[in-house]
Amino acid sequence: MIRIGGALIFTAAMAFAQAPDLPGLAAGVVAQTNLARQAVESRDRAAALDHIGQAQAMAADIQNKAAGQSMPLLIPVQQETETTTTYVDVKRRKSGEMTPDRMKKRTHVGDVEQQTTAESLDVTTAVANLAAAKASVERMDWTAAATDLANAGSLVRVEGADREMPLPRAERNLTLARTRLAEGKSSAAAAPLREAAQALSEFARQNPGQAQQATAMGQNIDAVARHSKDVTAGQIDEWVRTVQGWEKR
Repeated sequence: MIRIGGALIFTAAMAFAQAPDLPGLAAGVVAQTNLARQAVESRDRAAALDHIGQAQAMAADIQNKAAGQSMPLLIPVQQETETTTTYVDVKRRKSGEMTPDRMKKRTHVGDVEQQTTAESLDVTTAVANLAAAKASVERMDWTAAATDLANAGSLVRVEGADREMPLPRAERNLTLARTRLAEGKSSAAAAPLREAAQALSEFARQNPGQAQQATAMGQNIDAVARHSKDVTAGQIDEWVRTVQGWEKR
């Protein structure tokens, strides 16, 4: 958590489990490469060639499935996404925990950003090094084989740029509005509702396919924000479900 002026920024990091598709295959290449390295250390020629062969087969499968992608072909083996949520117009306290007593009438979520960091396998480089490792093992050049395998299984750190996430911002503001409504503070729901409407407007500009529906919903939310005493929990829940559905696409 970082405090900046009148805003509180809460950061949450989450490691994503990889689906057994390209990332799973890339992890398999790394695992088989590591087993081949162990076999090389033991001077077990047959086992080393077997593990190298399995790694090559997985790498070839990745290349086939990723045909047409830009080079270098980087496939994430493990990935972490950090989400930063900025709460605007909150009371100053020594504690960084976001609690109801910290919120003011105009408290809302002003920004949600995500940054992704991945440890990725350069599949093209791995293929070349696995071929070299196989040749080294076949002639029982264990030193060269160890070097080739270390290069084949090395990962590249790839950091994605910070990007503003309008849908999470809309969802968090709608959830905050519902919380204020449940506290009997309907007037305090207006600010997060207006911010949710603004976030949906930004989402509509970025996603032409959803622009009409997102714009209409944003306009409805903005209209309700002007008469927040009339908003219901059911309305907000419906909007949240719609936003969550868009996030899953």
